[in-house]
Amino acid sequence: MLQAEIDKHRIVSKSRKRDNGSAYGGQPLGRGALYAMLSNRLYRGEIVHKGIAHPGQHDPIIDEVLFNDVQEILAANRATWSVALMPMRRRCSPGSSSMPTATG
Repeated sequence: MLQAEIDKHRIVSKSRKRDNGSAYGGQPLGRGALYAMLSNRLYRGEIVHKGIAHPGQHDPIIDEVLFNDVQEILAANRATWSVALMPMRRRCSPGSSSMPTATG
């Protein structure tokens, strides 16, 4: 639902320029970028170092209840996604005939 809303409003990543002047970014946000943003503890006023969250020097822009609710939804979606891929993982196990192989 959120991905569809982002696409509808044509929200894109930040446009940037490399040192040589070529442009990059300005692309529609993908699921991975959206997931990273929704999981980012910086919005909670925290900084993460070596996997441990610490209070940041900035105020949170998302309250703890909303952030935790979003994390629960993401975790549920992650579990659903993993279960859905299980049959494919079995078919694509290393050494199986459906695994891609390099030819030399």
